[in-house]
Amino acid sequence: MDDLLRALKARDIALTRDDVQWAFDSPQTKDEITAWVREYLKPATLLSKDEVKLHENLRRQGIQPLTPGSHAVNEDDLLSAIESLESSTAAIEKHQKVLEGQKSALQQLIGRNFSHESVETERDEHPGLPDAHESSRLKVAVEETVESINEDVSTTSDMVTSTVRSLATYASERLSSDDQTLEAISKLDLQNSQGPQMTDTKIIEQWCRSLVSFRTAEVKARIESIYNSAVTEASEGAVDTSLDSNSQQEKDALQSELQTLREEIASVAEMVVENELRKPVVTFIERSASERVRAQREWLDYVLSSFRYIIGRLDCLEACASDLNVFHSALREINEALESSQSENISDAVATPTTSHKTRHTSAYSEVIRAGRKGSATLDDDDILRLLRNLDIDIPSKTNSTAHAIVANSLASRSTRLQTQFTAAELSTLQTLGEYLEHQDANAQSALSTLYANTAYWTKSLSNPLLGAEIASLEAAMNGVGTSISKIEGNQGDVEPVGLKIMRRKWNR
Repeated sequence: MDDLLRALKARDIALTRDDVQWAFDSPQTKDEITAWVREYLKPATLLSKDEVKLHENLRRQGIQPLTPGSHAVNEDDLLSAIESLESSTAAIEKHQKVLEGQKSALQQLIGRNFSHESVETERDEHPGLPDAHESSRLKVAVEETVESINEDVSTTSDMVTSTVRSLATYASERLSSDDQTLEAISKLDLQNSQGPQMTDTKIIEQWCRSLVSFRTAEVKARIESIYNSAVTEASEGAVDTSLDSNSQQEKDALQSELQTLREEIASVAEMVVENELRKPVVTFIERSASERVRAQREWLDYVLSSFRYIIGRLDCLEACASDLNVFHSALREINEALESSQSENISDAVATPTTSHKTRHTSAYSEVIRAGRKGSATLDDDDILRLLRNLDIDIPSKTNSTAHAIVANSLASRSTRLQTQFTAAELSTLQTLGEYLEHQDANAQSALSTLYANTAYWTKSLSNPLLGAEIASLEAAMNGVGTSISKIEGNQGDVEPVGLKIMRRKWNR
């Protein structure tokens, strides 16, 4: 009933608790109204004010009402559809970025100079190799090897030096931390050693005996005082102070009982002090002593573990420093041996300050460009061959062609392969992007169809259906033409052109 009243109040319906109370109280309508509330007063069927206004506007505009098998579009459906569209859009944008990155990487890969020519085939076709080419090849290989070794040794030396410095700093910080730890341990140990000492049990026994004597004397004095007071009052109230034989006997009996009571006072007082004071105090002292021993044992275990940790860390630092020192000494000896070997066995060209691989590429390439701009056609063959090797272009081991002819052939071959690979990559990228966009368009169209299933726009589409059908038929026709051409080429496969034979020999390795 509370859910029903809240729904009525939210929609400004003039019904109060008294108006609907009878339906819930009546046995004939209680089950029916309860089932109705549970079925219709929930987010899937209960519309908000905005949703009611939306459906009223649609009804006034003449849009068809809800079908029996459908439900009203609520805010959750709209939000889910919007979220689906946003996620699809984000996925499309993400995939587009990925494809752009792949395209950029593919273009960079195509731009590199990879040699795919068969060296053995070229050797068979062009026997003979000048000694100058082999000498230039060896010289470049020696330069690259020496430069690589120097760079590795220099990098390793810098790393070792940096490690030594960081190790010294770390060791200093650790020693300072250990000093602080030892100082704190000494202070805490001094405080523990100067702690309060517990009282001896002998002193407790002496105090308890004194207390028993004091309480015994106190009780006896109180009994004597009471007895004397009673006797005095009895003597003052009696006219005849003489005592008969019975009274005298009673007095003697009373005195004997008092004497017995006086004798038992000491044992009773001792029992009381034992139970109330001595036993709890002795138990507390024993428990405190055991706890003190346990705390001291734990403290000593902690101090011992701290010492072991500090010693282990110092041993590790010592071992690391020793190994690093040995490695640094070995590296220094290797560097000295390398420098002496270079000064004795390598030519002056190799002994000059080395440059990076990228710098040699740039310098050699710049020389060729400057020579071409000046119109010079008399470049040295060794320089051209070095440029080709720096650009990772393999040179046939046996050839009679000049360096200029090799450059021209390599340039033509690379240009052709670059154009072919670029065309293939572009077609592949466009095909992949088209398939993905087609799939996402289908998902978006499905989401929109679900969203507007109960409205007048359920037949709308993101694109022109007629144009889409024409494009699909055109693609089918193109596929048919491509299949026919493939069959024709298969029938004419016996007559293979010379260029196709060369391509098959080059790529089908």
